[in-house]
Order: sequence, then C-alpha cells, then structure tokens
Amino acid sequence: MAVPVDDHLSARVLAFTARQLGYNIEKVGLESRLLEDLGLDGDDAGEFFQAFAQEFAVDLHDFSLSRHFGPEGIPFRVTLASLLILALAAALAALLSWWAIPFFLAALVLLLGYRYRKSQRSSPGSLRVLHLVQAATARRWVFFAD
Repeated sequence: MAVPVDDHLSARVLAFTARQLGYNIEKVGLESRLLEDLGLDGDDAGEFFQAFAQEFAVDLHDFSLSRHFGPEGIPFRVTLASLLILALAAALAALLSWWAIPFFLAALVLLLGYRYRKSQRSSPGSLRVLHLVQAATARRWVFFAD
C-alpha cells in the first residue's frame, strides 16, 4: 500500500525521531533503519512507539513490537552459556597462568550473544523512518515490507 508522503509531516517525524533517539537531525534520514542504523531496540523501542503514537495520533493496534525488535538484554540461555565458558576459562587460566584467556573468551561470548540476539528477529524487512512517516500520514499502522 503506497501512502503519499507529506514534506511537512516528514520533517516533523524526522525531528521527532532524532530528538527521541538522541541524534542530530542531520544524521537521520527517511531511509534510516530504526534498528540497524539508529540502534532502537528492546524497551527503548516500546517507549519510542508509545511516544510516536501519541505525538502523531497513530493507531498501533496492528503493530507488533516483537516482530521487529528484540527483548532488552541478552537471553538467559546465552547468559548461562557465557557463565559456563567463563568458568572454564578461569579454570584453564588457573592451570596455565594465561591471564588473557578469560578476557578473550568473555569478548567471544558477548559477540556470540549479540549475533544470537540479532538472529532471533523474524522481521522480513527493516523498519525505516519512512515507514513512520507513512504511518503518521495514514494515522494507523500498516505493515510495510522492504
């Protein structure tokens, strides 16, 4: 569904998004992706969309936050695996006196946890600021796929 884009409304949505996410207005464009480019995720995404719906009188009844954004923090499974790997690294370091092993493994676990978290998203397309403008124009959420 193509929704015409109003320049004045686009400017308002861009300014709102930049202000809410703490960016300079010049760093936010219509093609900016909310998750990947602007770092919107977790509880912050929920707060952002509540404020967006209120500011632009958008009905978000058909919007699914979990479809596009992950939960706050790292999943419990990843945390548990991280603790086990760190315990193994600490035991190995105690035996071999290699002080760098725990730090290396901690960084590896954090990286794997981050990649796991990003892979759990089922979003078929990235939400962009343009999608917010279209929703503000229509006054309701319509799923927009890339």
